Amino acid sequence: MKKQRACPTDRIWSKDEFERMHALAIFQGREGFASVLLLGRFAGLRIHECFRIDIATTSKVISATLPPPLRWISMAM
Repeated sequence: MKKQRACPTDRIWSKDEFERMHALAIFQGREGFASVLLLGRFAGLRIHECFRIDIATTSKVISATLPPPLRWISMAM
């Protein structure tokens, strides 16, 4: 049996579409929205996953992925 996709069309934004949407969010002062766009595009997170991120989660990621000098700089910000 042949696999069928739930949505027959490609729903991924092109690079140009993404860059225009990100620039528009920044232009309108919507930094939160711009961050969600970046997390979705480059970290593969869904919208609801972006809004569940808290300080504890962020600290765990920083301490697990950054080498000590960068970790100390990011924690001081």
